[in-house]
Amino acid sequence: MQVGRRLRTFFTGLAVALAAAVGSTMMTASASTAASTFPDVPTTSPFYHAISWLADQQITTGFADGTFRPRNQITREAMAAFLYRLSGSPDYTPPSAPTLSDVPVGSAFYKEINWLSANGITTGYPDGTFRPRNHITREAMAAFLHRYATMTGTSDDDVANEDLFLDVTPGSIFSADIAWLATSGISTGYEAGSGCYTYRPRNAVTREAMAAFLYRFETGNDTGSAPTGKCSPAPRGSGSLSGNAGTVRVGSAIKPGTYQSTRPKSSILCYWERLSSADGEFDSILANDAVIDSKSIVTILPGDAYFHTDGCGTWTPIPKLGALSSKTTISGTAGTLLVGPDIRPGTYTSTNPDSCYWARLSNFTGVFDAIIANDISTTVGASMVVTVLNSDHGFVTEGCGTWKLAD
Repeated sequence: MQVGRRLRTFFTGLAVALAAAVGSTMMTASASTAASTFPDVPTTSPFYHAISWLADQQITTGFADGTFRPRNQITREAMAAFLYRLSGSPDYTPPSAPTLSDVPVGSAFYKEINWLSANGITTGYPDGTFRPRNHITREAMAAFLHRYATMTGTSDDDVANEDLFLDVTPGSIFSADIAWLATSGISTGYEAGSGCYTYRPRNAVTREAMAAFLYRFETGNDTGSAPTGKCSPAPRGSGSLSGNAGTVRVGSAIKPGTYQSTRPKSSILCYWERLSSADGEFDSILANDAVIDSKSIVTILPGDAYFHTDGCGTWTPIPKLGALSSKTTISGTAGTLLVGPDIRPGTYTSTNPDSCYWARLSNFTGVFDAIIANDISTTVGASMVVTVLNSDHGFVTEGCGTWKLAD
């Protein structure tokens, strides 16, 4: 069935990848897990089993009031205590004189912090401090866990690819530790769209997240799959171009790259073409689109000769991938959206008000093969459902009702 310029017949299937337990199980949560929970950790929490396991193994006792405070950020001294207990609280006599200037003899975690230092898990800061009350960052947590694994002989240091996350530069100070954490399935980062992930290395770690990291590390349960490192976001453009510029030469008036435009209310539609020449022949049109809804996105390739634009808003470079959109509802007439910044991956539902069309895109070149999957409905009141994947580059929605995130 062919409907208009976009809809194509397709057969597609969606597979939901479930994180499987890997490796040998060294410890398992006991039957008394339920008795080990805290009043602020409900059984519905995604961290319930990890926190219960942490308590069962006596790695944490919580706070004096009986709470765990899962959303609190974990401090460096608490991290030292967790790792010391994870190691079985080994016999260790701390030095009689401080080795770290801000960890005095007799302080609450003096023994644990010095054990951490004696085993090379922490080197402290260049000024000789440990900064015990500072919150531990995700990059420092990766380093602590990696060094702990090396100390216990459970680390596979043969990590060939450190180029896994948009915000972690290969060869940077903690890149090998973060890559090890990811390839071990302990932390797989955050979805960013276009098959990309971020790690957010400078973010602080919460107590519930640390429970999950230690649980996955020690038991091999609930581990995930590491990013492939084959992240290929759409190339960003540079500069800007009037949406009514007409036909312009690629490389001078506009550089190759990916641009976005919002149709002004004064215009009936936004029309653009990628052209191989300026001879006006039909075959010179590499791709085109006429958008009556809000937003357009196009990738102009280095081999394109000309670009034509009429009735569009100013073309500007797409934003860098990074943090996901926080929106849980998306306008059904939003036009073309960038997966990640504009729409977060997930399953969305909508009710068709008249004629609803959607498409998932692998790129923004405008060619037919860029459509991964699509659907159209002309039945008023029909329910529409679509799962936008993290590997998708774009999502098109035209004439639909509001899309609501279902998961």
